[in-house]
Amino acid sequence: MKVEAYKIKGWKGKQQGLLISENKDWILVKHIPVDYVVDGYKLYSKKYLKKRMTTTAEKQIERVLRLKEIDTSVPANFVFGKAIELLKWSESKFGLFEFQDGSDKELF
Repeated sequence: MKVEAYKIKGWKGKQQGLLISENKDWILVKHIPVDYVVDGYKLYSKKYLKKRMTTTAEKQIERVLRLKEIDTSVPANFVFGKAIELLKWSESKFGLFEFQDGSDKELF
């Protein structure tokens, strides 16, 4: 289990997530919006990451999530692919999903 913080090009602040899986282009995490709350999945394109880090704050969150026995398994039938394939998989698996691009203040 590993919790990381991500700085994304053009966004203020950082995003935190519980690392689930990654390949050369993408990172799949369970999103941590605040403290020790895990809320849904997020996919980050590595080409837009400025920095990945694990500070003492992320290590503390890791310890708490480990004690809470948070599931870190990859979702059923998930396979990394091109962006459109990932969007189609998300739609078929969850019905609705959040799409965020250029701005950290707008969601679609």
